[in-house]
Amino acid sequence: MSSSDDLYILIKSLTKTEKRHFKLTSSIQAGEKKYLKLFDAIAKQEHYDEKAIINQFEKERFIKNFSVAKAYLSESILNSLETFHSNTSIDGQLRKQISQIKILITKKHYKLCLKMIIKAKKNASDFDFFTYDYELSTLQDQVMQQLNEIGWLEKNHERLFKSEDITLEKLKNFQQYRKLVVKSIITGTKQDKLRDPKSFKKLTSKKKNKLLEYPSQALSERARISYYFLNGAYYYRINDYIKSIGYFIELKTFINSDDRLRKQYFHSLLYATNNIIATGTGMLSFKEIVQHLDELKNIRHRSQEENANVELRYFAHLSHIFIVYKKFNEFNAAIPEMEKWVKSNIKYKLHFPHVLDLSINISIIYFINRELKACLGHLNNILNSEEKEIAYDKYSFIRIFYLIVHAELKNSDLLPSLVRSTYRYYYKHKRLYKFETIVLDFIRKKLPDMSSKQTELTSYKELRSSLEKIIKDPNEKSALHNFDLISWLDSKIEGRLFGEVLSEKKN
Repeated sequence: MSSSDDLYILIKSLTKTEKRHFKLTSSIQAGEKKYLKLFDAIAKQEHYDEKAIINQFEKERFIKNFSVAKAYLSESILNSLETFHSNTSIDGQLRKQISQIKILITKKHYKLCLKMIIKAKKNASDFDFFTYDYELSTLQDQVMQQLNEIGWLEKNHERLFKSEDITLEKLKNFQQYRKLVVKSIITGTKQDKLRDPKSFKKLTSKKKNKLLEYPSQALSERARISYYFLNGAYYYRINDYIKSIGYFIELKTFINSDDRLRKQYFHSLLYATNNIIATGTGMLSFKEIVQHLDELKNIRHRSQEENANVELRYFAHLSHIFIVYKKFNEFNAAIPEMEKWVKSNIKYKLHFPHVLDLSINISIIYFINRELKACLGHLNNILNSEEKEIAYDKYSFIRIFYLIVHAELKNSDLLPSLVRSTYRYYYKHKRLYKFETIVLDFIRKKLPDMSSKQTELTSYKELRSSLEKIIKDPNEKSALHNFDLISWLDSKIEGRLFGEVLSEKKN
């Protein structure tokens, strides 16, 4: 993305209400409104075409300094967004209040300042905005000094500094949790679950950080949310799903305990519900998992883009639930609606990992239905995507699944080069575990020699036997999370449809 695209992306990201607010506030300002014409022209473009914009406004004076015009329009939009959102979030309200307090200090309107400081400090304290709380305390000191209230300062300075010390302690505590959260997110994005035995042993044998031992270690609500998140993510990665679900349910319960928390921590509530479903699918009953899914669908935000991503998560989970609980007919009936929904909501910035999950699940149902070309089309779209931030384990699964689909299509001329490139990928990223090695060796060495029905059966049975041995290790078994390769082998050995074998298998 070039810097010249920034304005286009900013305009396209605006919601209808944000656009309406921008135009309303701009219309009441004095002077020419040529930049509004530029705004409308850019907003109408499907793809940014700067040459077309320049040609359209070639007779306008502002086009001679087009970079200046774009900068002015961008700044105007950002100013409009700032005022629009200043009343829709606690963070925005506090920034606005502090700005107003500072103006009142310059006007020497100290009594009103103190009233506003008290009100703002309550908001900052209630919602754990530590830096604002501290800044408001320093402003309060400044006002009292200007009022020459030495008696008040003498009487209250110890209490004030003690309050500041508590605020700073909470800030430091939250920062420690935040560091752990960032590390967890980086690791979880790159590698959803641990597969390497050494890394697994290192993680499970290492003494847990003291911050994660008890919820009382978290000194604020934001820190408490991080505590539940970190423990839930930790146990998920080491395949202890029961404990993982427990922590995410505690997180969800904690946020739902207060309307104030639900409003402020929308994303944390969404994440908790999302992970209860992701972890609980296959463990909880179908009725229980659907209940959590309905709760996810009903989580709502004031932003249309956020709501679109909630619906995307809903469809991604629903498609996976259909597969896990063998609701294949329901999934087939839902595919047109899901694909239509994605196309109609592409205007929003959809979260790629969940687009990926939905696409993977649709490709799997096509495979189950023996619609192999449609399945391959989805996999090609994923592999050719410009998005590179795909978790290693998901991408590794896609590479293996891609080879299996080509094998089913009898694309024997393509398989050797595909296997070599897959080997190179696994080797480069240190992902060549026992599961991947066994499956790749089978495709490379056994598939070409299946000259008769007997050799085919023998080869499939040998592969099944090898996999049965290694998946006793939970780290290797996690490779089957997305696709039940054992059931696929059973279908080949028994000469039955893959869907039939899956339907008869218990969860």
